[in-house]
Formats: sequence, structure tokens, C-alpha cells
Amino acid sequence: FEEPNRWMTSGGLGTMGCGLPAAKKYCQMKGWATAHSYVVANNIGAYAPTRLIGTSAVCDQGFCDGFQKIVCKN
Repeated sequence: FEEPNRWMTSGGLGTMGCGLPAAKKYCQMKGWATAHSYVVANNIGAYAPTRLIGTSAVCDQGFCDGFQKIVCKN
């Protein structure tokens, strides 16, 4: 998927979890069963605000991670 980086990989605000749980949720939001693989985009929040996948809260700080790439599968 293009620009999955707008979704945070982490539940830094206390809701989702990191990496695979967030990637899996992203895939499910897009109609897929799960995530096959993903690549984290570290510290992108300051120039590309991300959203916490569990609550859609915006994270626009430099420490916010997102996804560079997510490959989903059924």
C-alpha cells in the first residue's frame, strides 16, 4: 500500500501495540486478513504526521514512527 506511513506502528499513546499488531490492523481496515510483512519508517512524525491506528489520534512529533511499506495477505 502507498503511504501507510500515516498510521503509527506504536501504541505510544497507550492503545495498539507495535509493529505486527498495527500492521495487521491496517490490513484488516483495507479488507485483508493479516499483514504478511512490513517496514517501519522511524521518526517521521515531524515531517509526515502519523495517526495512532487504534484511535486515529495525530502524532506530529519527531519520535513518531510509521510504516514505509505494508504487504497484506488473506
